Amino acid sequence: MLLILGAFALLPLVLPWLVGRIGARAFYVAAVLPLVGLGHAVAATPAVLAGDPPFESYDWISPLGIELSMRMDTLEWLMTLIVTGVGALVMIYCRWYFRGKSENLGQFSAVLLAFAGAMYGLVLTDDLVVLVMFWEITSILSYLLIGYYNQRAASRRAALQALLVTTLGGLVMLIGVVLLVVDAGTSSISTILAEAPSGPVVDAALVLLLVGALSKSAIFPFHFWLPGAMAAPTPVSAYLHAAAMVKAGIYLIALLAPVFAVAPTWRPIVISLGVFTMLLAGFQALRETDLKRILAFGTVSQLGLLTVVLGFGTRDTALAGLALLLSHALFKSALFLVVGVIDRQLSTRDIAELSGVGRQAPVMATFSFIAVASMIGIIPTIGFVAKEGALTALLDEALAGSPWGIVAFAGVVLGSVLTAAYGFRFLWGAFWTKKDASRQAVPTTEWPDPPIGFLAAPVVLAALTVVAGFLAPQLDVAFAGYADQAPAGAAEHPAHLALWHGFEPALWFSLGTIAAGAVVFWLTARAGWSKRTLPFTAADVYNGVLRGIARLSVVTTSFTQRGSLPVYVGTIFVVFVAAEGTALIASPSWRAELDLFQTPTQLVVAPIMIVAGLVAVRARKRYTGVVLVSATGLGMVMLFATSGAPDLALTQILVETVTLVAFALVLRRIPARLGEHNASVWPVARAVLGAAVGATMAAIALVATSARSTKPISERFPELAYELGHGKNVVNVALVDLRGWDTMGELSVLILAATGVASLVFVTHRADTWSRVIAPLPAAVARTRRPLVETAEGVKPRGSGGGRMAWLVGGQRVRPENRSIMLEVIVRILFHTIIVVSLYLLFAGHNLPGGGFAGGLVAGMALVMRYVAGGRYELGAAAPTDAGRLLGIGMSIAVACAIVPLFFGAAPLTSFFFEADLPVLGHVEFVTSTLFDIGVYLVVIGLVLDVLRSLGAEVDRQALEAGEGHRPEVTVS
Repeated sequence: MLLILGAFALLPLVLPWLVGRIGARAFYVAAVLPLVGLGHAVAATPAVLAGDPPFESYDWISPLGIELSMRMDTLEWLMTLIVTGVGALVMIYCRWYFRGKSENLGQFSAVLLAFAGAMYGLVLTDDLVVLVMFWEITSILSYLLIGYYNQRAASRRAALQALLVTTLGGLVMLIGVVLLVVDAGTSSISTILAEAPSGPVVDAALVLLLVGALSKSAIFPFHFWLPGAMAAPTPVSAYLHAAAMVKAGIYLIALLAPVFAVAPTWRPIVISLGVFTMLLAGFQALRETDLKRILAFGTVSQLGLLTVVLGFGTRDTALAGLALLLSHALFKSALFLVVGVIDRQLSTRDIAELSGVGRQAPVMATFSFIAVASMIGIIPTIGFVAKEGALTALLDEALAGSPWGIVAFAGVVLGSVLTAAYGFRFLWGAFWTKKDASRQAVPTTEWPDPPIGFLAAPVVLAALTVVAGFLAPQLDVAFAGYADQAPAGAAEHPAHLALWHGFEPALWFSLGTIAAGAVVFWLTARAGWSKRTLPFTAADVYNGVLRGIARLSVVTTSFTQRGSLPVYVGTIFVVFVAAEGTALIASPSWRAELDLFQTPTQLVVAPIMIVAGLVAVRARKRYTGVVLVSATGLGMVMLFATSGAPDLALTQILVETVTLVAFALVLRRIPARLGEHNASVWPVARAVLGAAVGATMAAIALVATSARSTKPISERFPELAYELGHGKNVVNVALVDLRGWDTMGELSVLILAATGVASLVFVTHRADTWSRVIAPLPAAVARTRRPLVETAEGVKPRGSGGGRMAWLVGGQRVRPENRSIMLEVIVRILFHTIIVVSLYLLFAGHNLPGGGFAGGLVAGMALVMRYVAGGRYELGAAAPTDAGRLLGIGMSIAVACAIVPLFFGAAPLTSFFFEADLPVLGHVEFVTSTLFDIGVYLVVIGLVLDVLRSLGAEVDRQALEAGEGHRPEVTVS
């Protein structure tokens, strides 16, 4: 099972490439893996039925007791058969549904197979925490599948709606999982069910778990997301919304019900919401004119039925519930796939536009009738067996006086009437010959016969509903292992699944619901009933909530964000002084150890830093103030360098340089003199606040450095750096190994900062000028270093006889008065050398001064040189890739370094050491934390590139367009 799960994780990575080679036929390959999972489940049947469920476990996160454990008990076995069997048929169906289509098909196939793998893991895992992980993975993947037609606004809205609803429910469920795991002392599902903990904490946890289950299975008040998700391709609807995703919530309810249905909070929630959902959705299905939406609301109604029967929690309802679970997966998947055939062949699903299709497609119509027969409970289908079993079990509970038994039985009977009605409506709408208002036959819709392979999946699924009906005695034996876990109900004798029990009360109730459903359908068909009963729908409420949140955020932002940087900074400083000052004053005693100086350098550097800070306060020009502030930073460089911290000194000088460049780029667009537009106000108050901040920070430094009561862990850093990180550079090893989580957080902050800056500057796009202007040119022209000439034949490089090679491609775009040939020559000579130096710092940083951060800053400085010398076009030529891509790749590498060790039973960010004696290279040592450092290196380069493109190149372009006119893209000779 773990091996199959691993294959589900790997094969989707290959599918996009395979789709590119063989097109939609790649779905045949995708179907192989679900078939393997199906074969494994079938092979495990004897062990499951014998009460010896297959179990596999891999110790994953030992400190939390979380394992990658998989257990195939009766319920899990049935769900695995559904997930893999229906999944394989849907994959085969996709080969025909997407024939002739190629747009995003590779991504779709990969996501669909990955979703099947996530469902496979969800129904088999024996760890509650891992179940939550798979739960959220299915939510994310379903978002991508529902939004497959991403150019359609309806698809995007539906995908986002499904994601928000199911993810919100999943987060609530996570809280319940934490409560239950802590109370039970284990995350093992089988252990929790065996011990059956109880109490107020468990009751609260069950309510939270039910919120997650009900939201996933589209039970009121979360029912509205599923009909909206019909914007997805039909194979997605057939798999996710009939056999897989919506079954996840039902599966969780079925998993917990045999043990926890007796809890005081369980049945009031499960039965009441299940019955209401069944009736509400069935009522709505009778108003729809779109075949797919009829099935969608029918699915919601059937999910309410499953919630009631499986959630009731007695032995007989559990047995009938599993039969319902199987029948619903078969008949509803078949019907969705039939709708997909109709839609693909006729490009419509509107019942008003369909007439006489049944006569032209007798095979498809026949098996659709069989599927609907199973849905409404007609012998000899499995739907009849399940419906009769459910009615019998609930009738026994109702006759025994159980209040919730009465509610459940009445609800199921009424819901079955509506089920029969919208089942008849579906058949009439899809296949019947319609008549207009004058009772004349509507012209027959011309039907192009589909490929035989297109009908294979729905035919097989519909046929299985009949086969399963005849196998009812065998299913009774198979499902008994699950049903026997629940307490006995009110029946005198345990119920059994059978195709014929005789003329018992449940049979007459079943026949009565079918007859009443036919009458309801006839009445609604004649009345043309399509008006709203209420002036609003649940979707309207959802949209209203979203609009309310948006308006509240606008009001909150308007109140708190006044647009004044001094106000923001002043607020932060006031809170800082008040909070820290109070803590200092409240301290019972202060201890301070003061030295006048540690090195003579401090006596020289410190006064310079103080003077620079004081002069910066009095500066009247912005750039002067920036340079003076940088002087204090350069003073820190001297202090670090003379205190035995070369890494800190190197990083500090690079940071100061890049910061100075960023300030210089920003200062070009604002007035040179301070107070030119907005004079500084409250200078005395600012001075007092500044002095208070300085005094508070100094006091904190004095007290904090003297308040230590034990030896600091940093004293062992040199030893730990070598023993654990296999490096001699303590600073770098601490960043990428010992304190790797801190670095991970800092990388996240850097990415957010870069993205924020770019979002503020790039209003409509984020493409650099080079990719928009030079890249569209012929490759030979784009790569040349000769001056460009606009001729009658187009843009060409100047010929060898007509000009000299340009030192920098972008230099020819710089205005003559701003161009420096000497600077271009220097940058051209030094650029590659600086890049090599940055790589040296990257790989040498584990044992010598350097590292990914310093190396990335050095590479960033090389890009700064190219921009300063050649302008925005030269920056585009120097880095013709997207800065966001560098940021994403770097962060992905860092995250992978944290995740991969988990699969080997190690803690996150654990590094591994390899050494070998290689020919030519000699003795080679490699630490995997170097990969983390490479991620840091790429993130820093991406940050600098994003800043240069945002504050440099994009600001240049906007300035030219706004104030100086738009210059031609190439120089005209």
